[in-house]
Amino acid sequence: MTKTGRRKQRPTPRQGAPELTPKSVARMDVGDAVYRLVKLLARHPDERLDAKARGALEKTLPVLDALRASHPDHPQVAWVAGMILRKLGRLDEAAQLARRAFEIEPTFATAVSLAYALRERGDIDAAQGAFEAAARLDPEDVSARCDLGAMLCEAGRTAEGLRHLEAVLDEQPAHPVAFPAYACHRAVRDGDASWYDKLAAYEKAHPESAGAARALERLRAEGLHHPAPVAVVEGFIAGVAEAIDHLHRDHDPWLNRFGAREHGYRILPPLAPEELRRIEASAGTRIPADYAAFVTRVGSAGAGPYYGLLPLDGPGQLGSLTGDFPHTRPYRPQLRVMSAPERAAYQADATVRGTIALAHMGCGYFSVLVVRGPRAGTVWADLRAAGSGLLPTHDSFTAWYRDWIEALSKGAPAELPITAPRCAAPAVLSDYLMEWERERRLPLGGAGEAGVRQALRELPDGGIAIQAEASRYFDAGDPISPCPNCRHMFEHFIQKDMLRPAALRPGVPPRAARRLRPEA
Repeated sequence: MTKTGRRKQRPTPRQGAPELTPKSVARMDVGDAVYRLVKLLARHPDERLDAKARGALEKTLPVLDALRASHPDHPQVAWVAGMILRKLGRLDEAAQLARRAFEIEPTFATAVSLAYALRERGDIDAAQGAFEAAARLDPEDVSARCDLGAMLCEAGRTAEGLRHLEAVLDEQPAHPVAFPAYACHRAVRDGDASWYDKLAAYEKAHPESAGAARALERLRAEGLHHPAPVAVVEGFIAGVAEAIDHLHRDHDPWLNRFGAREHGYRILPPLAPEELRRIEASAGTRIPADYAAFVTRVGSAGAGPYYGLLPLDGPGQLGSLTGDFPHTRPYRPQLRVMSAPERAAYQADATVRGTIALAHMGCGYFSVLVVRGPRAGTVWADLRAAGSGLLPTHDSFTAWYRDWIEALSKGAPAELPITAPRCAAPAVLSDYLMEWERERRLPLGGAGEAGVRQALRELPDGGIAIQAEASRYFDAGDPISPCPNCRHMFEHFIQKDMLRPAALRPGVPPRAARRLRPEA
């Protein structure tokens, strides 16, 4: 309230700044128009635009045309137009405008804008020249040198790029762009996971650093990290049994969470230390320390992520440890361009040699622990059944298992590490419903909810079965349990009384779980 007791009147849209249109900018000061466009750009800082951001920037194109027509030699008009066109992927035009802006007014900002446009167009040498020009124009601003160093590293000129980053770090040892970029590229070049620890410590001291978070994510994807520290493992081992009991008692007493009916929050007796040593001697390798501590001090199998922790000494587990895990980064081949022999090799057990299966995620997907090779100790998702290859998911067994406990305690649903798996169940159901409609001469999709209910309720007991292909995990034709996504789909139909639970054929355990030792 004001002193007179009247409310301050807020400006209405008509009282505010006019909408940017070709007509409005003709009556507007050019500096104001550029300022409005820069503010719009600032609202969309990400390099990858979503549909909404792209639409907002595309609406400015007629405005840019009008400004460029009325102010062809205005450096700020060329500069902002170049930045917007670069965001929209029109790189040739963006580079031309950025170069024009730099020629008219050679400043740090126009030089950097030109460098970005040239870099994204793939003209690394020209971009290097523009970054170097920016550094000369403002020697105190090290951002151009940081971007130059990172660009050269990404372009494969790592030694040259690292020298630029080192020069920045000599002046500012904790620079928020230079240090994460330098640590990341040193780790990748040298295969040195100690840089992961340095980056993690840096991120802890500088939690606002987006560059550190991105660099750590990249190193995790590359597998360049250390397993869980001993102190973390010891704390985890000491409290895990109590944590599982707490999950069952206080969070899921009726076993409603994904996989709980299979493992029942029970833990099988641990392996004897001498049995673990025998396994290691037979396999010719050491088992990752945190997993070894779990199976010898907590339990050998049972409660755990997805459908539960599989036993180390189960059938087929040790036979895969005959060689090193062949991958160091995500393995996502393009199946549609593979030849038949290449597809066979992709599905072969050799693709996941050097690993043991930790848990079945459902639908034939597995969490596996790398035991042999450069990425030993890390957990990966074997998503070949979805055509999605192999992805690293966790730095260690401890991190994988703790994530499950924390997710359950927060009520978070089980999730796959991919957003849109190509599971067989939805496709099979869709084919069945289409055939049901054809038999009744209904148009495609013409059954409606009532027709879908009738079609699904006509399915016999066990009429829906997800069948496995032959692999180290299952025998050919084994019925397997659904993944979280498919289970959610089935539960939706069941809750709407469209599907009888008996129509779902129960899955069999993976081969590794078929000779579990009896509980003590």
